[in-house]
This record gives sequence, structure tokens and C-alpha cells, in this order.
Amino acid sequence: MGLPPRSSLKVFRFLPPTVELGLRERVGPPHQSWDAAHLATDLFRGLDGDIRVRDDTIVVTYYNAPNGSRLRKHYENLPGKLQAEAINPSVPWLYGLKLDFRFK
Repeated sequence: MGLPPRSSLKVFRFLPPTVELGLRERVGPPHQSWDAAHLATDLFRGLDGDIRVRDDTIVVTYYNAPNGSRLRKHYENLPGKLQAEAINPSVPWLYGLKLDFRFK
């Protein structure tokens, strides 16, 4: 199930500019040159996926993410990547759970 159009626009309202910039750089062309409204409307609106909780981790799986192979190398096993850089992977505003992504 993709996000409703208005919800996809709301997603970017809550993303700090540094997160938005990082996503643009990682998703690659043509998305990296789009403005926030275009990115939210045309990238997030078409995504299908699901969210599950496994142990202490929220796992977000996307089934049709554009440039999934590029995103996979940056976001899959995110808790492990953060721990390898001595960063606590627990997200305080997600009740201390970790956040991980899958791209299929």
C-alpha cells in the first residue's frame, strides 16, 4: 500500500534538510535534482511496502523503490552500519527501537 498523495507531502515536512539531502544523493538521478514537493509527490506516492516489528527493530520493506540497489547499500542493515561507526542505532522518538530497511 502506497502513501496517499497528501500524506506523501507531509512526509517531507518532518524530514530535516540534512536527511532530505542525504536521500537525494543516495537515490540518484533523476530524483536528486527534484525539489521537495516533486520528490514527495512522485517518489513516495508510488511506493509499496510494509512495516513490521522484529524484536527491537522496526523493519520497513519497500517493494518497488526506484534505484533500490543504490538505496540498499546505504540503508539495509542500518543498525549494524551505525554500530560499526560507534553510533547508537536506537531512535529515541520511536521508543528506543532501531530502524532498518529492506528493498525488494
